[in-house]
Amino acid sequence: MKMKYFFMLSMLLLFMFFPSASIGWRISEEPFFAPLKSTINNLKLRASYGTLGNQKTSSNYTYLRLINFNTFAGYNFGDNVMARYTNLGAPIADDMTWEMSKQTNLGLDLAMFGNKLELTVEGYIRDTDGMLTAGMDLPSVYGASSPQMNAADLRTKGIEASLSWRDSFKLFGKPFSYNVRPTISYYTSHITKFANETKLLSNYYNGMELGEIWGFKVDGLFKTTEEALDYTSQVDQSYFNANLNGGWKAGDIKFVDVDGDGVVGIGANTLDEHGDLVYLGNSLPRLHYGLTTGFSFANFDFSIFFEGTGNHYWYPSKQNYAFWGPYSYGYPTFLAKDFLANCWSEDNLDAYFPRPRSNIASNGGGELGRVNNRYIQNIRYLRLKNLTVGYEIPTKVVNLVGIEKARVYFSGENVAYWSPITKYTKHLDPESAFDRNGDSGDDLNNGAYPWQKTFMFGIDITF
Repeated sequence: MKMKYFFMLSMLLLFMFFPSASIGWRISEEPFFAPLKSTINNLKLRASYGTLGNQKTSSNYTYLRLINFNTFAGYNFGDNVMARYTNLGAPIADDMTWEMSKQTNLGLDLAMFGNKLELTVEGYIRDTDGMLTAGMDLPSVYGASSPQMNAADLRTKGIEASLSWRDSFKLFGKPFSYNVRPTISYYTSHITKFANETKLLSNYYNGMELGEIWGFKVDGLFKTTEEALDYTSQVDQSYFNANLNGGWKAGDIKFVDVDGDGVVGIGANTLDEHGDLVYLGNSLPRLHYGLTTGFSFANFDFSIFFEGTGNHYWYPSKQNYAFWGPYSYGYPTFLAKDFLANCWSEDNLDAYFPRPRSNIASNGGGELGRVNNRYIQNIRYLRLKNLTVGYEIPTKVVNLVGIEKARVYFSGENVAYWSPITKYTKHLDPESAFDRNGDSGDDLNNGAYPWQKTFMFGIDITF
């Protein structure tokens, strides 16, 4: 009987039913719309509802409690055969099942003036029920990590819109065709259910906006050691003194005692009692936009594509050498050529970074290891994604050598970008500003290869 029930559970996890439906109304095809048809060529309202499942998790055997094989790195039995041991993995929630996504869409399609102007607008609400995540916080005496459970519900609301205009006219007796197409999208995501009654900021909580960043306020750097000692005698900054060595000095960071209790800290680290933590922004690029435009005239063609995001923020992880340089560790091989110009010294009191010393970013208890508003980065950007210029050689010229058509062109990818992150770190690309974990689960050697510029010259030939 147990085997039978296990088989039934496995089959349920493998196969689920996810229905969807859509409906539309072409208003422009109705008889009563005929007087407007010459101006409004198409008007359509549409709606849809659909469900999807997600069974992708961190393991192919989520339904089994696995046995982990480990190695004692410092012990062997001769001939370099390392000693092995096993332990049970995290427990399995007996009611775990697929995540269920339910999405409702409402849309409008509009075309006017002989289809020269086209507008598409779509709004949606997506509810993710039973999101697979670590379950409730368990006491350490439990002896194992919290199992993955269908513990959270998430609601995402968004809107997407695109507008295009294309037309042509005579310029110096020759046809000039052009097009313009801007696009924009925006969304927000909030947790609607999670078992976190105290609303700990270190976990999901009801009402939490996905991507929230909390951290400390900074009031610049201490100008003198006397100022540092006077301030820290009144305000306890010991929460940040890992690798301090010698006490607070000129060039160190001055953290603000927001709640006025004389101690800078996280309080109970909850939404209601968060000490000196303040909301600093959101890490998700909720606003996306783009612009495509181009023209063709007298054998020439030109197109350009811009894309970008609105405000969103990133605090570099503790071992991100590309940003922190030697503040992470003292031995990174990469150092930006203008890095020292941004470091505090007696001759550079208004510098961006504090007085030079290592490990204050790599150590989570150091000044730079705690998220704060001074070093959080706004990584919004506008990028010139593509630029293409072409010229079609006149037919009468290429026909002389047996060619039907020939076009020479230049194309550039990721030609340029503009972003606030370049103010102090000109070598960082906003789209490579993210954190990743190494094989050991930490962020060792954290970083990403920057986006490359690509330039191409070519010729298209048709025989």
